[in-house]
Amino acid sequence: MTIGLILLSALAWAQKPVGDFRCGHTWMESSNHKKANTNFDINHYSINLDMTDFDNQTISGFTKIIFTPQEDLATITLNLEGLTVDSILYKNEKVNHSRNGIDLEIDFGKSLSRLIQDSVYVYYHGKPIKDQSWGGFYYSGEYAFNLGVGFTSNPHNYGRVWFPCVDNFQDRATYDFAITTTSDKKALCNGLLKNETANGNGTTTFYWQMRDEIPTYLASVAVAPYSIDQWTHANIPIVLACTAADSTKMAASFVNLNNCIDAYQNRYGSHTFERIGFNAVPFNGGAMEHATNIAYPIFAVNGNLDYETLYAHEFGHHWWGNTVTCSTAEDMWINEGWASYSERLFLEWVYGKERYDEDISANHKAVLHYAHLRDGDTLPISGIDHAHTYGMHVYDKGADMVHTLRGYMGDSAFFQAIRSFMVEYKFQAVNTDDLKNHFQKYTSENLDYFFEYWINKPGFPHLGLVQFETEKVNNAYSVKVYIEQNGRFTNEFCPAIPIEVTIYSANFEKITTIVRPNSKTANYLIHCPFLPVYVALDFNKKLSDAITDDWKMIKDTGSYGFGDAMMSMQVKTNTDSSLVRVEHNWIGANTLFQTSQNPVISKERYWTIDGIFNAGFSADATIEYNGLKPGANYALGYLDSDLIRGTEDSLTILYRPTATSGWEVYPDLVHNMGSKFDKRGSFTIKNVKKGQYALAYYDCQRASVQDETVTENFVTIYPNPATETLNIDIKDAKNGSLEITDINGKIVYSDTILAKKCCKPIDVSGWTPGVYFVGIVIDNRSYKPKLMVVR
Repeated sequence: MTIGLILLSALAWAQKPVGDFRCGHTWMESSNHKKANTNFDINHYSINLDMTDFDNQTISGFTKIIFTPQEDLATITLNLEGLTVDSILYKNEKVNHSRNGIDLEIDFGKSLSRLIQDSVYVYYHGKPIKDQSWGGFYYSGEYAFNLGVGFTSNPHNYGRVWFPCVDNFQDRATYDFAITTTSDKKALCNGLLKNETANGNGTTTFYWQMRDEIPTYLASVAVAPYSIDQWTHANIPIVLACTAADSTKMAASFVNLNNCIDAYQNRYGSHTFERIGFNAVPFNGGAMEHATNIAYPIFAVNGNLDYETLYAHEFGHHWWGNTVTCSTAEDMWINEGWASYSERLFLEWVYGKERYDEDISANHKAVLHYAHLRDGDTLPISGIDHAHTYGMHVYDKGADMVHTLRGYMGDSAFFQAIRSFMVEYKFQAVNTDDLKNHFQKYTSENLDYFFEYWINKPGFPHLGLVQFETEKVNNAYSVKVYIEQNGRFTNEFCPAIPIEVTIYSANFEKITTIVRPNSKTANYLIHCPFLPVYVALDFNKKLSDAITDDWKMIKDTGSYGFGDAMMSMQVKTNTDSSLVRVEHNWIGANTLFQTSQNPVISKERYWTIDGIFNAGFSADATIEYNGLKPGANYALGYLDSDLIRGTEDSLTILYRPTATSGWEVYPDLVHNMGSKFDKRGSFTIKNVKKGQYALAYYDCQRASVQDETVTENFVTIYPNPATETLNIDIKDAKNGSLEITDINGKIVYSDTILAKKCCKPIDVSGWTPGVYFVGIVIDNRSYKPKLMVVR
């Protein structure tokens, strides 16, 4: 299913946080619910409903359940919620029943024989319910429709709100439907329309048949004054349903649906169902992948292609979720992560590999930046808990990991494994081990490691180039490449990650080989036919590790954005082509070679700038920082909230030319902070050089306070520590301003500095003991705050 205005592309997060719909809820366990009986198997549901009462928003009718006992039994337990049972008939006789929460127990009054198919009729009526957050049965104007899962409900399956059933992911059955509506409306259900009958009383009954077995949450009904647009593509009937007023817009919005069908059949294998159907419904929270009868929001039927990845996601479920279904909610990534990945395959098929790469990278960046914030924790994607079944880890990190599995295996093996998986597990419930064991048959890469560390555990490995050494051997070169693995949200080492090493010459010749580090630090000798000038890891972004990067071949001066690397460049001179690659590393930089204790380096991130720069290349680089704490607006950042402990005056940029060099303050910076207290701003790094860059902060907690005075340039502050009075002497003062702030950035004292006058003594006897900053602004320049401890 899709949640939010656009489901799960990186752009969707920016337009409307999907977390509004699937995070932060109070999740409810149903203490009265027990697991439905596993001692019988449902073969078929025949659902007969009168849906003419739109005024009272009620349904009435019966469901015939055909089942086979797996042992001799006298009772069966079905699930039904929110509806009143009128009677239950077995062999045309009423039988007893009892209700306990969502469980409906039927007592046949005698023992039914093992493996002998039988049937029972349940008559019921009422106003079907909705989940507190998302899903259930909806009436809206002239529309009535269901969404087959409930986000806060336990279990999440939500077939039980409109027919009695065994409501889990494993139990599959065939269906037929007889839905009676007023004659101005049509009823759409799963499968194929077999007949419609005018009843002569202003009502019509629509008869649908679903011959392929599906779980209960994929069963569907939608009633509205629908206009039908239908055609056939690849021998598959296609039905688009909306009001007549929206039909032109719907056709325009779905113009690439045929391409989507071609993409998935090429990549995933043949379409397994009798029909493809989308019905427009007035729902603003997303869409639902009911097999052959997808509930699709009217807002996305707008006549353009803005939401085409939404239908690509839902149609991807026809393979991932409908043909094969996760056996439990704990493995929902098999449904939703793969459907989210399907959006990217659609983009690749229609618009090319570059568009695929852009969307994969944007999604990866969003996952690294926000997933732990939106979901409130750092999570694995398999074994997910009930509260996070429909969270960002499942959808977006799930897609991220599918891309990485593709990178592990290579395209040929990856897609061959998928196609055979769909055949072997067709119409079955599967788990992560099923996926791993099947895909392992198609690759020599160790997928045990991949699934253990990327799927079943939280966090991301980080693979970084430490250095490379070159030695000439005859007419070629031996390149020794040093690689180090670290992690974001994990300290565990992941063995045998197949990472590409690409080596470049000065004129952009390149060779690429794959290495598989089996220790935290490893080195490899690579034979190279030319003199290496640049070595890159994972240049083609096949692995979604704790790095986001961008590269550009720059031929002209001007502004260049490296969006995934969170940096921009203003190229000032450039006499020839230059290859510039910027990496944003989502871990703290190694401080082993740091030359001084202060300033403190960010523990969250650092940048690496590398490539092939021509002799005339010069540029300035700009990075932004954001120290605001997490809140409702997830677009703000939060990467630097732990670093910026006071005012922004104490921020700086550290630099080192290689990962084995010592960190030093970069000598040529422009700090664009605006207000010193809003914790947002930027640095422009003048005349940027190859190497690594990190935000750093002069940490007052670590600074010495033993000296009685603090002197720098034109200002002297004493005594330090201060107890009663603080003196600030300014040499040759000009007009300016003075602010003293506490560790949280709150202004505790401010004054105006007048020309050729020193500041008056400041009474600090009533101040709370702690750390304070003295900030001075003269001639529109801001000078670093001076540490002061009041005791």
